[in-house]
Amino acid sequence: MPDSQLPVVLTPSPKAYFRSYMVGILLSPLVIGLYIIWKAERKRRSTRYTITASMLTISDQKYSRNIDLVNISKIQVLHRFPSIGMLTLHTDTQHYVLVGLKDPDMISNIIRKAKQANT
Repeated sequence: MPDSQLPVVLTPSPKAYFRSYMVGILLSPLVIGLYIIWKAERKRRSTRYTITASMLTISDQKYSRNIDLVNISKIQVLHRFPSIGMLTLHTDTQHYVLVGLKDPDMISNIIRKAKQANT
């Protein structure tokens, strides 16, 4: 994906919350299951990952974190489903996990290319 297509705004895939949905369906006769499904869907819809040419922003219901791409020292990719996975971004002081990404390899390449363009 060329830099002309930045910024990229991503949301977690529903497949990443499969376990919560299944527990919610099994417990739906007890009403608590509907609450579990609602809570998982609310969390999924409120989570946003925005990649710009120099920064990554992770925002959810409560917080928004900005990470300069030049501070990322390591990117790990973990596949959970065939096309869904997660990225772990390591900086000198912290690590951040981006959950439920479609094609995490492509997204890690976008972050690496944007980082290289800034250095």
